[in-house]
Amino acid sequence: MDTHVPSIDRSAPKRATSLMLNADLVAKAEALGLDLSERVERLLEREVEALLAGNRPTLAEIESTIEASNELVERFGSFADEFNGHLRA
Repeated sequence: MDTHVPSIDRSAPKRATSLMLNADLVAKAEALGLDLSERVERLLEREVEALLAGNRPTLAEIESTIEASNELVERFGSFADEFNGHLRA
């Protein structure tokens, strides 16, 4: 079985792309001098490489995590209970 994971061609030409992003987030990022194109490209690259490498949880792993979380809530209560008391009638 071939386990080679295709890598991203970092020399590929850039392509104009339209994204819909939270306006406040974009304004704050720009005010901080962040290069949005560079940041989004790096984040997208990591996500694509992880998916190509098969680094995503299986359904069994997700179910196991949910089960463990539910057991903790049953045993110790929810973290949110400390903060949402005002919502109870």
